[in-house]
Amino acid sequence: MEISKKKESATVVIRAWPSRNESLKDLKIELTKKGNKIKASFGPKPKADDGGASMAYGGKPNITATKKKKKKKVPKKVEKVFVSGKVINKKGKPVKKATIIVIDENYNSVAEIETDKEGLFNIENLKPANYNLTISKKKMLVKFKLKSWPQNNQNIKDIGVTLTKEKQEVKTLTFGPEPPQANAGVDQELAYEKDVNIDGSQSYNPNNIIQSYEWRTLSDNYKIEDPAKPNFSFIAPKIDQSYHFELTVRGPGKSHIN
Repeated sequence: MEISKKKESATVVIRAWPSRNESLKDLKIELTKKGNKIKASFGPKPKADDGGASMAYGGKPNITATKKKKKKKVPKKVEKVFVSGKVINKKGKPVKKATIIVIDENYNSVAEIETDKEGLFNIENLKPANYNLTISKKKMLVKFKLKSWPQNNQNIKDIGVTLTKEKQEVKTLTFGPEPPQANAGVDQELAYEKDVNIDGSQSYNPNNIIQSYEWRTLSDNYKIEDPAKPNFSFIAPKIDQSYHFELTVRGPGKSHIN
């Protein structure tokens, strides 16, 4: 904004803020022959935590003017498993050169080997997935279904196989016990000074065996008094805040994080 009278003038630069702007009252402007320069703003600079009445659990953190350095992504460790066992006949003697075939869900052959003279086989470097395992020799055939889990898969060791001409039931073998599934609850948005309840009691494990709960806060603005309990609660603050929590549950099938 420029103001002038005769040979005297002044230039006023007024700054606006992204939010919390206020009216500019009683601004005094002095005109000079050299051209006076005046800086002003629509109210004081707002604080970084000013904002609306929202509070999120599990959502995106508030964005401030400070840029954080991006962390390098650590590549996920690729799970690999093996399947091993021994093939015998009705008399309990080892069956050598029995054909072992692993077929994936798209009917592609993933591995094909033969048993050794002791009737032993070992299929290594398998990616955990659902497979069909067939073991055969001449007119004798045995089938297995191999089931994987989303994580924490384990090797299937020492399968005992008896080859016979009679048709046998297809058994299902799993890559270790079923792991627990952590459930930290849904994201929440609450107003100021309201009760916040964080509940992990809906976590799942076979036979409802959850051996332990472990809560951890990721946002460094709240300390959980008893992180070993399945749930906890607190009062939302009077200012805009974001909270992020992580739940780890452990059971017979190792652990799972949510």
